[in-house]
Amino acid sequence: MKKLLAGSKKFGYASIFIISLFTFSGLRFASADLLKDISSDSLYNNALATAVLQESGNDKDDNDSGSNTNVNNIGGTSAFGFNDWDFLQKVNTNQNGNQTTNTDTDIGLSVTGGGNVNNGTFSMTPSLVTGYSDLMIALKQATSFNLYLIPTSATSGFWTSSMVGNGNGLSHFSVYGRGSSQVPEPSLSLLIGISLSGIVGAGAVRKIKQKKVVNSC
Repeated sequence: MKKLLAGSKKFGYASIFIISLFTFSGLRFASADLLKDISSDSLYNNALATAVLQESGNDKDDNDSGSNTNVNNIGGTSAFGFNDWDFLQKVNTNQNGNQTTNTDTDIGLSVTGGGNVNNGTFSMTPSLVTGYSDLMIALKQATSFNLYLIPTSATSGFWTSSMVGNGNGLSHFSVYGRGSSQVPEPSLSLLIGISLSGIVGAGAVRKIKQKKVVNSC
């Protein structure tokens, strides 16, 4: 069942992941009101994620035909009210901390930690995500995952988990994007205008050629 974690002090669930995002210039943190009451931990209090969801199972998007939880159809609706999330990139970690990467769209995702280590860092290449309206991070552990809605400017940060010491660390770190900017296709009226100008231009060339032929006679 979907649980909205933001703004709640009572979890009743052990495996809670949190993200604290930062800028490298002075490591200055920005707080998000929705997360201030979750914990006294400074990482919670300074988290930049604007909303958090907790789901059971494993995450996927519309392009995955498997039986995992589709982030575009959570609870019959969609994650954070959007149903156009596209999976971009994922870093998987095993118990030994070894990593593999799955990529649909390369955003330069890099993650440290995972396995039996319950905290680490992440980063994305800013220029590869600026074309999206929103980003969403999925942190998977054991039989559940948390979703974090973040701005596209939050491309670096820390992640941590309350599962410290029990061997159930991060399974994977996924990033989804929505509202990607596309190169606009030319409008129909513009295409018609270009076609007509081509026809007129061709006609003018023919008239010039005909005139030259007449003058040479």
